[in-house]
Amino acid sequence: MNLLFISAKLARLVPLFGAAGLLLTLSACDKLPGWAAALLHTEVKTSPLSGPDKNRDGIRDDIEPLIAQSSSLPQVISVRTTYAKSLQKIVEFDFEHAQMLSVLKSEYSRSLACAMLVDDGFIDKLNSATFNTPQRVQQQDVFQKSISGQAFDFDSLSRLCS
Repeated sequence: MNLLFISAKLARLVPLFGAAGLLLTLSACDKLPGWAAALLHTEVKTSPLSGPDKNRDGIRDDIEPLIAQSSSLPQVISVRTTYAKSLQKIVEFDFEHAQMLSVLKSEYSRSLACAMLVDDGFIDKLNSATFNTPQRVQQQDVFQKSISGQAFDFDSLSRLCS
């Protein structure tokens, strides 16, 4: 069974069971399953907002040195890398075709919960560096409005951090 076939099947099931059912499934794991990451990737747009990412690791080239220099602990670097990837997906997300917005919210909330466990002020620095143009700030604003009023159980989410 190929990924496109699975993705098409899942896309038909989301309206039947709702995004909440999909979110519940995803909240049980630390990382997004491959199929969910692939579906989320289909909602990501390539735009001038993306910025350069020569090694195609999901983090802009200007952000990588900030993360690398932020700590000498590999675990902290890993957590911050995961959070940076979720921020970059917000920058690139096409909110006009937001079928997978719940997946992005789930990934962001898990990565933020883990980042908060090791935060020494770096979250704010990373947010500022990621959303460093008016257009990127606008993307952040749209995303923040989409999660406005929602509660996240960061204690439960942080238990998923490895």
